[in-house]
Amino acid sequence: SFPTRRSSDLADENGLADTPFWVRGEIVSRSDVGGYDTIQLSTEYGALYISAVSVNIPEIDEGAEITVYFVYSGFSDALGGPCGVYAYHE
Repeated sequence: SFPTRRSSDLADENGLADTPFWVRGEIVSRSDVGGYDTIQLSTEYGALYISAVSVNIPEIDEGAEITVYFVYSGFSDALGGPCGVYAYHE
């Protein structure tokens, strides 16, 4: 699974930057973060933030359960959780 703790979540330290992952979770919210459409998911590992950097995120209702495929980009101090770049969801 992707890193969930700050101490092990620095992508340049743990070597997981640009690693593909997938996780199942519930959409908690959708917002603009730093100019990127971003969804927050509640997963068994905690909160995860996924941003549309190169692929747009289709309309997904809050509360929807999805499996999201993403590329890990590291831990965000501003958001307080791990982040990824959206690739696809089911």
